Amino acid sequence: MALHIPGAVAVIAQRLASRARARSGGSLLVALSGIDASGKGYTATLLDRALERHGIHTALIHADDWLSPPRQRFGSPRSARHFFENAFRFDAMFSQVVRPLRRDRRLDVTLTLGGESGFLRRRSYRFSDVDVVLLEGIFLLRRELLPTYDRTIYVPAQQLHVTRDAPRERAGLVLLNDDRLAPAEHAHERAASAA
Repeated sequence: MALHIPGAVAVIAQRLASRARARSGGSLLVALSGIDASGKGYTATLLDRALERHGIHTALIHADDWLSPPRQRFGSPRSARHFFENAFRFDAMFSQVVRPLRRDRRLDVTLTLGGESGFLRRRSYRFSDVDVVLLEGIFLLRRELLPTYDRTIYVPAQQLHVTRDAPRERAGLVLLNDDRLAPAEHAHERAASAA
């Protein structure tokens, strides 16, 4: 089954809305991952709007808000492996935002985060009655994180269409392209397949 965007987003939103309505307790957690500039944020925003049109309350969380400081993220010497392993503060993101939001369907917290620039800034997360948590960012399909998600979507660069027969075994849905991967994404793929 192949669909073009925004047709794919409409189908995904409809399916997620059905799952969210049928769920008892907690929010549905959906991870959208892919390489930088693949369209994850754009796709997540379209999906967020489509779910809201279905009457589904959403929380959109961007992993980029949880980037490690540049010194930790890039390391010395710089390598794709180091970046893959140290780019994000996933433990803090999941413990302070994702897990409580998924469990309680609400969250009201203000945190000090670094983000891409490394400059500290305050970020407030204020959500209530959340049916679906949309989490978007690179490296979210790490093997150790997969059991956390209810659904996964992989968005490679230059998205063309979506298929249910995912060539990447870790993703529930994959937006297909010509599959040019950045070095850190290759490290991600090697680490996942080696485990």
